[in-house]
Amino acid sequence: MAARTVDEAWTSPVADIAGQPDLTEPGATVAPEQPTLAALREEEKPAAAAPELQAPAPVSVPPTPAPAYALPIDALQATVSAAGLQWVQSDPEAIRRAQETLAAMPASIRVPRERNPVPRPDDGPLILVETARPLPALQLPENAQPR
Repeated sequence: MAARTVDEAWTSPVADIAGQPDLTEPGATVAPEQPTLAALREEEKPAAAAPELQAPAPVSVPPTPAPAYALPIDALQATVSAAGLQWVQSDPEAIRRAQETLAAMPASIRVPRERNPVPRPDDGPLILVETARPLPALQLPENAQPR
């Protein structure tokens, strides 16, 4: 295809550019392109077996320990006391001792709960109990006779 200027490409029909027939003329039709049987068989074939690339084995990197953080206790105490409160801090040594004591204690024995026995169903005859009151005989204040 010869090189065209921008003006020529802009004014020429789209069909000339795309290599398809010009459909702007009345009566022009294009038959849909049907794939051939050979093309369908080519699509069904799996692609050539490409060598499978394996991901590199993950390298385990030990996590870097976080640096110890020290609370600015003096600043916190000043802030808390300015608010009219009192700063209370746990003793880390006492916490460590309590945790060691709990770890040294034997685990408590779990006692499963004892289930109540299932009551036996009553196989006797059913008894009809009437719980409704007879409304005509019931004396209500709004039904009372004026005296």
